[in-house]
Amino acid sequence: MTRILPAALSVIMFALALLGPGSVIAQRFDRFDPDDWITLHDFRFVTSVAVSNEIAYFGTTAGVERFDTLRDRWLAPITTADGLPHERVTALVVDPTGGELWIGTARGVSRYTEFIGEVEHVFGPPPTFVEELKIDPKAGTVFAWVAGGWWRARVASPSMQRGPPPPHDARGSIDVDLVDPFDLPWTDPLHVESQADHFQSVRLTELFQDLRGDFYVGTWGDNGRRWGGARFEWEPLLFGLGGRGGGPIVETTDGMWFVPIDRSRASTRLAPVAIAFVDRDGSWSHVVPRTEPELPTALATSAAAAGDTLYLGSDYGLTRYAEGEWKTHGWTADPPIDTVTALHVDGPRLWVGTPRGLTLWDRETDQPTAQFLRGRSISALAVSDDAIFVGTNRGLYVGQRDPNGGAGFAPDSFVRTESRGSRIRALALRDTLLVVGTGVGLGVFNRSSGEWRFVAAVEGRLESPPLALAIDDQQVWVGTDRGLVRWRLTTGEWDVYRPADGLAGLPVRHLWATEDAVWASTPEGVSRFGWRQARR
Repeated sequence: MTRILPAALSVIMFALALLGPGSVIAQRFDRFDPDDWITLHDFRFVTSVAVSNEIAYFGTTAGVERFDTLRDRWLAPITTADGLPHERVTALVVDPTGGELWIGTARGVSRYTEFIGEVEHVFGPPPTFVEELKIDPKAGTVFAWVAGGWWRARVASPSMQRGPPPPHDARGSIDVDLVDPFDLPWTDPLHVESQADHFQSVRLTELFQDLRGDFYVGTWGDNGRRWGGARFEWEPLLFGLGGRGGGPIVETTDGMWFVPIDRSRASTRLAPVAIAFVDRDGSWSHVVPRTEPELPTALATSAAAAGDTLYLGSDYGLTRYAEGEWKTHGWTADPPIDTVTALHVDGPRLWVGTPRGLTLWDRETDQPTAQFLRGRSISALAVSDDAIFVGTNRGLYVGQRDPNGGAGFAPDSFVRTESRGSRIRALALRDTLLVVGTGVGLGVFNRSSGEWRFVAAVEGRLESPPLALAIDDQQVWVGTDRGLVRWRLTTGEWDVYRPADGLAGLPVRHLWATEDAVWASTPEGVSRFGWRQARR
C-alpha cells in the first residue's frame, strides 16, 4: 500500500484529544465531561450491520462503530467502557422511528439510546449468546432469538418476554450468504478487496440497505464498506486500531498514530499488523508493513514526532515517515543501529536509545552525529532545555548541555545520579519535576530543590512496579500490570482505574497525557480517560 496520503488511502493511525471541533471523531475526542472514557479496539471484524435515518452501526468483535451517514463522519464507538455486557456484538437492529439501537452480545441484550448516549441492560433474556435480532417497525416490536427461543419487547421497553416468532417481513441485519447474488449490484457477492493488503480478498459478512439505496456491508477482517447506489463503487469505512493495541501512541501536527503490537507474532519478527492513523479531519486509514518496503515492522517499542514527521523505533532500527514516504535506518547507518528502545525529539536532533548506548541523530542530514553511554542499555529518555535524562539498565544518567550551545555534550558529560532501583523502566518530565519509574517503585526529583522522594511499589495505591509514565499539570499517571494509576502530588491522593472502570485491558504499556485527558495503550486496545472538563 503506498503512502497514507489523503489522496491515496485517506489517513492512518491514531486519534487525539486535540482534534478540531469539525473533525469526524472530534465530537467525543475533544468534547467530554470529567471521568469520561472512550475505548478504541480492533474493530476490523464486523458481525452485524444496522442503519437508521442518520447513523450506520457496525457490530464487531470489539463493540459497535457509529458512522454519521449524513455528515460522513465517525462518532465515538460503543464498547464495554460504555456499559456493554460483552465486547463481542452478535446482532444489531435499530428502531427507524425512535432511533433506539438494540444490541445483541455474547452475554445478553442491551439497548442504546442515541439521543442521550446511554447503554442500558435489557431484562428478560438470559445473559448468553444472542443469535438474532429482528424488528417489526409497524408494530413497534423487537424480537431476539436467545437460548433457543424468541423474546419480544416494545421498542421503548427495557424488558423482554418470551413470545411467538417475528412476522416474515420483520427487518434485521442480513447474512450475505442468504442473499440472492443477482440482487446485489457488485460483481463478487461474497468478497471484497482488502484496503490493508492489495493481494488479499476479505469475506463479506452482513449487509443492510438504507432508504437512499446505499448498502452498508461488514467484512471479516477489514472493517466496513459502503456501496453507493449512485456511484456504483465500494467506499471503505475504516475505523479503529489496525490490531489489538499495546504499542506506542504519538501525535503529529497532521493527526494521531496508534501503533499496535501483536505479541503472538513477535517470534516471526515480520508482523502483518496494520498501523492506524486518524487525520485532523477525523478520517482513518491503516498501513501494513508488508505492503511498505521501507516499513519493516509494526513491533515498535517507541515513537516520537516533530511537526508532521513520525519516528518509530523497533528491532529493525529507526523508521521515519515524512512527506508521504517511509525510510528505515538500521545497519546502513554509521555507526549501525539494529534495535531502537527509546526516542526523544530535541529540536533539530533526535536522541536514539539502543541496547548498546545512546546515539545523537541529526534530523536534517538523517545521520548519526555522536554516541554516548556505550555499553549501557537505554530504556527511557526525557529532555529539558538544560539537560537530558537517560534511563538505563544500570541506573539514571544526566547529561548537562553546553551553555555555549552546539550539540552541547561531551562523551564524558553523562553522569550517573541517585535513583532507587538500578533498572529504569520509564521517565516523565514536566518543568522542574522528573519522575522515574523503576522495578521497585517511583522516584520523584525536584530539580529546583535537588530533593528526591521515593514511593515503593507496595506503598499507597501503587500495587506493582511502573511500566509507563506520563505527567501533566496536576498529577502523575502510572501504567502498571494491574491498571492505570493516578497520583496527585499536591494532595497525595491515589486512584486506580481497571477494566471495570473503562480501561481497555491490562497491562498498561504506554501513556500519552494531554491537557485534559490521558491515553492508555494496552494489549486489548487504547483508552482515553478525560479526567476534567474539556475546554470547548
